[in-house]
Amino acid sequence: MATYCSIQPNFIKHNEELVFSAHSTEADNFFLDAYRHLDVAYPKFHKMDGFCQLGFLTALPIVPKAGTYDPQKTGLLLASKSGSYYTDNNYFSRVFTEEGVYYSPAQFTYTLPSAVLGELSIQHNFQGENYFLLQSDNSFDLLKDYAKALFQDQKLDNCLMGWMDYYGPDQFQSTFLWIDRSELHDLDTIILNINKTCFDYGKATVS
Repeated sequence: MATYCSIQPNFIKHNEELVFSAHSTEADNFFLDAYRHLDVAYPKFHKMDGFCQLGFLTALPIVPKAGTYDPQKTGLLLASKSGSYYTDNNYFSRVFTEEGVYYSPAQFTYTLPSAVLGELSIQHNFQGENYFLLQSDNSFDLLKDYAKALFQDQKLDNCLMGWMDYYGPDQFQSTFLWIDRSELHDLDTIILNINKTCFDYGKATVS
């Protein structure tokens, strides 16, 4: 059954149910408070950059409630406009302006937007097809087309797909959706509703 989670500054919603809210507009505090509220024990969360923490928290209310799934037939499709720009900019501005500062490969890893795929795959044991797309429109339309093809080719039984943007501690947004192959015929309508509900626009088309 399709289920989704959406995060914006100050709140996390799961299927329109408020899961967490906070007064802080700073992601550093908001993400940490949400992590504690959701009662998770995953120490690596504290080493992630803001972009990956956003992905981690968006998937958290969804995946445990999805029930059992075949890891090899469960995919991950994500898209973003920002990608890892914030981390890239911060990382390289310090590398070129601060003498004697050295960074480990672990820190460099987060300058790649696809790092969030690895973090989520490790946490939830996803072993199926995975893609990370950079696109200008904040919609699920292109992700929908990828998901359709993978379901029709029977490469996937389940898929976590989502849009996420992180421009800094006070500017971020994400929406993740869990779907399975049985919902293939309803996928156009599901995506149309997600685009309207989470992005407040009606540009999506049902094909």
